[in-house]
Amino acid sequence: MSMLTPTAAELFRIPASVDADQVVQAAASKVRKRTFTEQVELLLTTVGPRITAAGAGLKDARQLPAWRRGEVPREDIKLDRVAALAEVTTAVLADYPASVAASFLRGSQPSLDDHSPVLMIRNATEKDLHKVMSEVRGAVRAFLQG
Repeated sequence: MSMLTPTAAELFRIPASVDADQVVQAAASKVRKRTFTEQVELLLTTVGPRITAAGAGLKDARQLPAWRRGEVPREDIKLDRVAALAEVTTAVLADYPASVAASFLRGSQPSLDDHSPVLMIRNATEKDLHKVMSEVRGAVRAFLQG
C-alpha cells in the first residue's frame, strides 16, 4: 500500500464557496499553515517562476530552485511577499485554474486603480504590505464575485 504525496496545489486546496469572503479567509488561513518551501512550490507549479520571482522582488528566477530546496531568503520581506502571492493564488484557485490565477496576478485590476497585484506586492515594503494586501484581498473578492 503506497501513500501518494500530495501536490502543492492539493496542500493549498480550499473548497469553492458561494461566499468570496470565506474563500479569501480560507486562503489566508491555509497559507499561514504551510511552510515557505511549500508556498514556493505552489507558486512555481501554478503561476510559474517569472511571476513568483517578480512578486517576491527578485531580479530573476535563479534563486527559486534554492528556495524550492528549503533555503530561506535573507530578507523577511521576501518571505512575506511569497506568502502574499501564495494567498492570492490559493484564493483564485478555489474557483479557477492556474492559468487564471497567473492572469489575475499579472493583469491590471480595476479595483486596484488598474495596477497588477504582482507589482503591488513586489513594491510593498514591510511597513505597508499589510495595507497592500488588504487592497489586493478586496480585488480578489471582487474578482471571485464576478
